[in-house]
Amino acid sequence: MNVLFLSSSAPDREHVIHLLSESGHEPVVVDTAAQAGARARRGVEMIVVDLAAGAEAMRFLRKRPPTVSAAIVCIADRRRPDVSSESLRLGVADIIARPVGAEALRAALANGREFSRFAERALPATEPAETGDGVFGASPRCVKCSEWCAVSLTAGAAC
Repeated sequence: MNVLFLSSSAPDREHVIHLLSESGHEPVVVDTAAQAGARARRGVEMIVVDLAAGAEAMRFLRKRPPTVSAAIVCIADRRRPDVSSESLRLGVADIIARPVGAEALRAALANGREFSRFAERALPATEPAETGDGVFGASPRCVKCSEWCAVSLTAGAAC
C-alpha cells in the first residue's frame, strides 16, 4: 500500500518509515503541507501525518484538497491533547500516541482503511464554506435561528 507520510525531522521519523516498510507499505515521505497536498492529489492509499510537524501538519489537515479521499492517521504527542482534538475535528481517522509501536501503527492503518470504505460510499466532497465567524461549516446550524446553538448539534433540529 502506498502511504504518504508528512513528517518533520522528528527523532522517530526513521523509525516510523521503517515500521511502514516492514509492514509491507511503500512510504512516500514529504516535509511540507504543499508537498503533501500535491502528492495526495496524484493518489495515495493512506496518509500518515506526524503532528510534530507543527504548523505544516495542521496546514495540511485544514487545507487538504476535498478530492483526496485517502484516510488520515496522525502521530501525536500525549502532552498535546489540544492538537489531537483539533486533528480529529478536521476528519482524521485515528491517532497514534508516541512512542509509535508496530501494533499501534498496524491497528491505526486498519482503522484508516475501514474509514476509507465508509468515505467511498459518502456524498461527493465539496469545499467547506466559511461562516463568517472564522468557523467552517462542518457542524450543522440551527434550522430556526441559523446560529450555532446547543440544539444545532442535532442536524435538522430547531431551538
